[in-house]
Amino acid sequence: MNRFFHNYLICSVIFCLYNQISEVNALFGDNVREAKKREFSFVTLIKVRDAQDAAKYKYCSGALISKRHILTAAQCLPDEDQRVHNINVCIGSSSSSECKNYESRTWITYNRWANSKNFIHEFDINDIAIITLKKEVAESLSIKPAKISEQRKDEMYKWVVRLAGWGVMVPTHGPMVLKTSAVKVMTKDNCDLIDHNGSYYLGKVVLCTYAVPETSLNDADMGGPLFYEDKIVAVNVGQRNLQFPNSDDSTLIGVHVSTDYYRGFIQDVLQSPVKKVFMKDSHFDA
Repeated sequence: MNRFFHNYLICSVIFCLYNQISEVNALFGDNVREAKKREFSFVTLIKVRDAQDAAKYKYCSGALISKRHILTAAQCLPDEDQRVHNINVCIGSSSSSECKNYESRTWITYNRWANSKNFIHEFDINDIAIITLKKEVAESLSIKPAKISEQRKDEMYKWVVRLAGWGVMVPTHGPMVLKTSAVKVMTKDNCDLIDHNGSYYLGKVVLCTYAVPETSLNDADMGGPLFYEDKIVAVNVGQRNLQFPNSDDSTLIGVHVSTDYYRGFIQDVLQSPVKKVFMKDSHFDA
């Protein structure tokens, strides 16, 4: 069977199973539910204060991967000329009114880490980063950091996995409740049909997911984990429309960067002393 026609048939089947949804402000869909109070206590709410207006915040999601480190998306973090103390991380509850705030000490993106190691970037865009907190998460919170899955990316196609993020329920007041949804990993061939604006080399970096009915991701869901059996396999970085061949129809697809590709970066940051890793290439409080 012609590969293009084969992919078209697969995508058509997926589309027929989907329901249409309206534009929303949060992780949304019939498969989406609120997380239980401490169900995913390792999923964090990241709050980035606006450099020009201290009353305004940008919200993102992340995951605690050690007592001091938060895995998230690079797009969530401020520009290089902004001070690190503008970043706070709320940890330990699915409600933003009950989680505990921690100040960041520093943060580093994959690109800055690669530059510090004199590595040549295989891709210009690498949407993954790690925040280091000023102090360890308190033992009294009884939070177990999430582990990075050892599963290879190519082994996960068609798996049912789970994502989590904070979304924005009331934009003027910020995220309130952590939400979660079960989604399915698409095959590489179908993921390759999506227009990613040339941002990623799909075969090595990106996992695509879908749900029936659709799950919609918001900006504040970015940086949140995609996980299988409570082990992180990827980071939420976007949402795309899958345009079907010879049709005006499209459907929503979640886009995630695989931790498999960035395993060396994550392990090195976790294992290295903070000063050694960040002194030259990251942000410190003055």
